[in-house]
Amino acid sequence: WTAPTWPKEYGGGGLNKDENKILQQELGRIRARPALSSFGIWMLGPALLEFASEEQKKLYLPPIVRGEIRWCQGYSEPGAGSDLAGLQTKAEDQGDHYLVNGSKIWTSYANFADWIFCLVRTNPQAPKHEGISFLLFDMTSPGVTTKPIQLISGYSPFCETFF
Repeated sequence: WTAPTWPKEYGGGGLNKDENKILQQELGRIRARPALSSFGIWMLGPALLEFASEEQKKLYLPPIVRGEIRWCQGYSEPGAGSDLAGLQTKAEDQGDHYLVNGSKIWTSYANFADWIFCLVRTNPQAPKHEGISFLLFDMTSPGVTTKPIQLISGYSPFCETFF
């Protein structure tokens, strides 16, 4: 029941909205533990279902449903905060890969993530609200490092991430 409404071919349950509503009510009635919840399930997966190619869906969605890959999001930047149009992290197309340079901040659990979904600037000449792309890449890629941000409580759920 991790992704009950996702199509079966990607590891989901294939349920429609009404069927999912009944499932959730019944799971609540028997006090079942919640399904796996992650950035992959509730943020990346829906975006991939809507915008990814068939090849990308088959590659990324089944491991997300199975909980095999931990994801983090790379949106906020030190100089831009939550103004995503102000992001400065650049990605240059190198033919078979992108070269990413920059940093992100408040990257939840990046120090534990296997992969990141990240907003980057791919066209620096475009207007501020254009020229932004959504990349997925392995956190073990050369040059990727993380630094946990120590909160006053001592807890460190957020990181700075450098590329």
